[in-house]
Amino acid sequence: SLHFMTRTRSRFLTNLMRFLTPFSIILFTSASGYNITLFSLPNRRGNRADFVSDSCENIAESFVYFDGGVSAVCLKDTSLGTNCIIMHSDAHCEGFRLIMRPGTMHHNNLEEVGFDNRAKLIGPCELIRVDGGTTTHSEEIMPFILCTLLTAMNAIIFSAYLLDKKYSKEPEPPRTALVSKSTEDRV
Repeated sequence: SLHFMTRTRSRFLTNLMRFLTPFSIILFTSASGYNITLFSLPNRRGNRADFVSDSCENIAESFVYFDGGVSAVCLKDTSLGTNCIIMHSDAHCEGFRLIMRPGTMHHNNLEEVGFDNRAKLIGPCELIRVDGGTTTHSEEIMPFILCTLLTAMNAIIFSAYLLDKKYSKEPEPPRTALVSKSTEDRV
């Protein structure tokens, strides 16, 4: 009976791991990446700077001040199919913002939307800042949710492992007194 219960629990743990593994892979996958090329002149001309990232990046000062700065943008899909960026007019994600997604108009000429030569920093849309009075607060709920879910999954798996270990212990063989003979008795 004990052997059957141990096999059942081990099978349960194996099935649980098979079920939860795809979810943990999904949780570790970042969906906030972007792939973008910036151009110093309208219509994708002039100097260019490529960015592939999942966080805020400063645009190099040498690019910002050469030919006046960023005048055109080319968004490319990432491997996850996400590509939304926010361009900020000041460092530290402050100042004016322009949100750009694939299909957004005026990628080729930022002058048409009043953002020509203004971008100093770019970042993914998941880091959109929400203004609250005179201060700016970052709303990053997704990393918190993902971390909480992953922690809960680990707790469930570890609890199941401990239960399996507790109930799968084989009974110890009975202890018998060992009699040792000294070397004098053997001779």
